[in-house]
Amino acid sequence: MINSRQKGKRVERSMAFLLRNVFPDVSRNANEQSQMGGVDLKGTQPFAFEVKGGKMAQIVKIRNWLNQAKSQTTAEYPKPIVLVRPDRQESYAIMDMDVLLSLLSTYIRYWSAAKDEKTP
Repeated sequence: MINSRQKGKRVERSMAFLLRNVFPDVSRNANEQSQMGGVDLKGTQPFAFEVKGGKMAQIVKIRNWLNQAKSQTTAEYPKPIVLVRPDRQESYAIMDMDVLLSLLSTYIRYWSAAKDEKTP
């Protein structure tokens, strides 16, 4: 039987693998996490990723929202993103990994170009 800590490590490794095309140096942040907290994945600056896994029953509503957004996509609006604002809490966005990777890749290209322009 897999305990929750082992499962968490496995999910972190799989997310790091998916992000590797955008962040070649991404890795689990095992040492800092266990000693003092911190981000789950290193090498993803300027993004701080918190990786979560869970039982399907816990995320069914979120999946339903995302499926609704997907059903509404068109050629003009092909990338589904769910925006959520729980009562008296901060807003957040939910999207498929391919949408996130596309956004991150675009951001990193822009960020790198902006840094290069500032370098004398």
